[in-house]
Amino acid sequence: MSDFMMPIAGAAVIAAYWYVCRVRSLDYREKASELLTVYFDKNSVSEEDKDDAERFYMMARSWFFLPLLTVFVFPVLLYRALSKRPDNKPSKDRTAITDAVMKMYLTRHPITGTICLTGFCIGWLLAFFVGLLINHVRALPNPSATYMSVIRVAMPGSWRHHH
Repeated sequence: MSDFMMPIAGAAVIAAYWYVCRVRSLDYREKASELLTVYFDKNSVSEEDKDDAERFYMMARSWFFLPLLTVFVFPVLLYRALSKRPDNKPSKDRTAITDAVMKMYLTRHPITGTICLTGFCIGWLLAFFVGLLINHVRALPNPSATYMSVIRVAMPGSWRHHH
């Protein structure tokens, strides 16, 4: 009889855990959808930003959202660290939407979220340090620039063209 009860009790605990996580995440899901509705009604927001916010919300409703984000964090952040474009800061509305969506995901999938956020942070740190190292190496002068600097200092008039 106990061989039958242990799996049933385990299944009941898993089902209760799943139910509690889904119910708790509904508040955050409702808040995120309200924020998205307000964001979509603004005329100052471009259609591309609206599409990005909607795509972010739709993907965050799936369990594979954060694992996928964790896999792609290193190459995306490394690209952003190495690009010469200035980073544009997201608006307050977009930050609030991101916050609500991440709270929704983390309350809906707490185990996956904890594991993936750890990997995300490790990937972010690695991308940050590799980008910092590459940018530092890129800032070092090449040998010909060093030689020209030495020649200009050692022989001040030699770099000018004489007629």
